[in-house]
Amino acid sequence: MDRKLDRAAVFLPMNLPLYSLALYAIAPSFMFENVAIRISSVLEETLQILIKILDLNVFLPNLFFPSVNRSTFVEGFASVSNVIIFTGNYENAEILNNKLFVDLFIYNGYGVNPIIVDRGCNIELATNKVLRARTFNSGQDCDAPDIIFVSGEVEDSFTKSLINKLKVIGVGDYSSSNNVIGKLLSEAPIVNAEEIIADRRNNIVYGGNIDKTLKIVFPTVIKTNIDQSEDPQELFCPIFYISVYKNLEQVKNLLSTDRYADFAMYLSYFGAKKNIKFKNTITLYDKIFEDVDDGCKPFGGFGPKANFVSINGKKHIRPILVNKEIVDYINMLNK
Repeated sequence: MDRKLDRAAVFLPMNLPLYSLALYAIAPSFMFENVAIRISSVLEETLQILIKILDLNVFLPNLFFPSVNRSTFVEGFASVSNVIIFTGNYENAEILNNKLFVDLFIYNGYGVNPIIVDRGCNIELATNKVLRARTFNSGQDCDAPDIIFVSGEVEDSFTKSLINKLKVIGVGDYSSSNNVIGKLLSEAPIVNAEEIIADRRNNIVYGGNIDKTLKIVFPTVIKTNIDQSEDPQELFCPIFYISVYKNLEQVKNLLSTDRYADFAMYLSYFGAKKNIKFKNTITLYDKIFEDVDDGCKPFGGFGPKANFVSINGKKHIRPILVNKEIVDYINMLNK
C-alpha cells in the first residue's frame, strides 16, 4: 500500500490497555502521517507506562498522546482528521459522527451478547464458558453477556455448577496470580452494581457483596423467570443475570425486541440444536465471543447500535476489523 492518509483521531476504551493500544492505534499508525490518541483518564497512568516500555515515541513518532480534555481533543484533533476510530457508547458516537462528518468513522461499541444454556448441553462446558465470559477482566468488558438464558430443564444443574465454581474462584488483589476478580477501574460500575443488587435482592441466589473500599464487586448470581426479565444493561462487573425459560420461542421473542436487536453482536448457544437464528445476531455454538476475537478478523454483529462504519456519511452495519476498513477506504480512493 503506497498511499497514506493524513490524520486519524482515536478514542481508546477504558479497558484492555495493551490490546486496545495495539489494535486501534499502533496497527493503524502505519496508514497515517499522524495519529492523535485520546486516553481515558482511568487508564492514563497505565498507558503512559506502556508507551515508555514500548518506546513508541522513538519507533512510532507519528503517534501523539495529547494530554487534553475530551472537548479539546474533539475540537483540536478529531475535527481535522480524515478518520475517527471511536470506542464508547452509541449516543456519543452518533453525536460525534453527525457533528464532524469525517471521511471514515469507525465505531466499535457494545453488544448484549446473550448466552443460551439449553437442554442437551454439556453442563461443564457451558458453565466454564459462562464463567470465563462474565469474570474476564472482573467483568469489565463491553462484550460480556448481559443476560444468560437457561432452560428450566437444566436450571438446577447449571446453577449448582456455576455457584460451586464461584465459591472457589480467586477474589482480591491482582498481585496474586490466583485472583481472577479484583479492583474495578472506576466508581461507576460499583454504583450500578449497588443499585442492581438492591433492586434484585430477592432474586439473588449467590453473592451480593461489595467492598467499596477495595472497589471489588464479589461474584453475584441473580436468577429470574424470563417473564420477569428487564431490559439488559451493561454490567461491567461480575454479576451473572440468569433468566429461566420454558421454551426457546420465549427467548426468540425477547431477543427480537429493539433493545436486544439494536445491540446484537453474538449469541452463544449451548445445547442440542444447530440451527439457532436470531435478529442481527451471529450464533456461536459451544463458544463465547472471546473465542472468536483475535484482532485479526472482523468482530461484532449486525445490531445498528452495536457497531458501524460510516463512509462519507453513509452507514454500513457489519462486523469490523479496523485495519481492513482503513485499507478498503484507501483502495476506494485509489480507484
